[in-house]
Amino acid sequence: MPKMKLTKRVVEIAQPGLSDYELRDTEVPGFLCKVTPSGRKVFMVQYRNVSGRRRKPAIGQFGQLTVDQARAVAQRWISEAAGGLDPSIERQKRRGSPTVLQFSEMFFSRHVEVNNKISTQKGRLYRFKRAILPTFGHCKIDEFSRQDIVLFMDAWRSKPALANSMLNDMQSMFTCAEQWGFCEEGSNPCKGVKRNRQSKTTRLLTAKEMKRVIEHLDKSELENLLYPDCVMAIRLQLAFAARASEIIALEWDWINFESKCVVWPDSKTGSMWKPFSSDVAGLLLSIPRKEGSKYVFPGRRCVNKHLNFATYHRVWKRILSECEVPGVGTHGLRHRAATDIANSGVPLKVGMALTGHRRLTTFMRYVHVEDDQVRRAVNVMAEQRLNAYHGEE
Repeated sequence: MPKMKLTKRVVEIAQPGLSDYELRDTEVPGFLCKVTPSGRKVFMVQYRNVSGRRRKPAIGQFGQLTVDQARAVAQRWISEAAGGLDPSIERQKRRGSPTVLQFSEMFFSRHVEVNNKISTQKGRLYRFKRAILPTFGHCKIDEFSRQDIVLFMDAWRSKPALANSMLNDMQSMFTCAEQWGFCEEGSNPCKGVKRNRQSKTTRLLTAKEMKRVIEHLDKSELENLLYPDCVMAIRLQLAFAARASEIIALEWDWINFESKCVVWPDSKTGSMWKPFSSDVAGLLLSIPRKEGSKYVFPGRRCVNKHLNFATYHRVWKRILSECEVPGVGTHGLRHRAATDIANSGVPLKVGMALTGHRRLTTFMRYVHVEDDQVRRAVNVMAEQRLNAYHGEE
């Protein structure tokens, strides 16, 4: 067993023999490189644990690790052994730890499918298959660092919304790994990682644009220019400040005409109750019921299904085009309604009840400041300042 300071040159020129032999390092006693007859060169470290038992675990193969990297690992393991730990045992435990691919199956069956809605389950499955598993599937669930997550977020900076959703997915996964004993408590590598900055994607429909849309809906109903169910669904989405999914899948049993309210048994935020006005009651009563369907807006081909999302969005897009209104998704109706509610002067809690928001911060993201409001505020402040500073005492 020759002893010398191990360097890249020394390891490179070492030739295989008829049997294994070791090159021992003089700089870190216990650090060595084993050369096999096949030519493999494996870094190892020899030490005794606190029980006095001799250990000699492999660190890694030359080529995958440099000499300096392997020496640093050997120093750390020797130091850990002196402190009472046994790196060899810890290494065996890590080998028994599941990979992200293996753990993801448990994560979906024990957490996602139990606690998340179907739409959320589909979204998470899509994101795992698209990026998380291709990137981290082979990694052990307990071998992550925050830097791994930061680099992942940087790689997906061009798609900030998707990246932020994947960060939420991974944070939830690592939280479960901690709770189920696969990772140490407080080791979640997603904690403290900054989310990618997202630009606002929903433009506010101005009052003038909304007026043109409403006039177009009135004309369409009179002349039967558009699919009637879509026209009525647009009116109700604005009236209820609702999500498109809440109106498209609306069922007759959820509507109580006597107390003038709708109770959604399930929504994005859970069970939800909203009252409606006499005008909206008139709209609902004017909708013809289709025999055999529980939906207010049944599908065109199958009454056992609700109105198709694609059909609804296609009609909305056509309306905007014919009104010469810049493109915005149907969620723009919810933003417009929330802004109108906030500007009406009703208390914030009442406004949140009308939109179905549970958190004030979320509600305020839907409330936009319009240019006309800012201009009026400037004039009001100028007048007040004039009276305060130049008026008579």
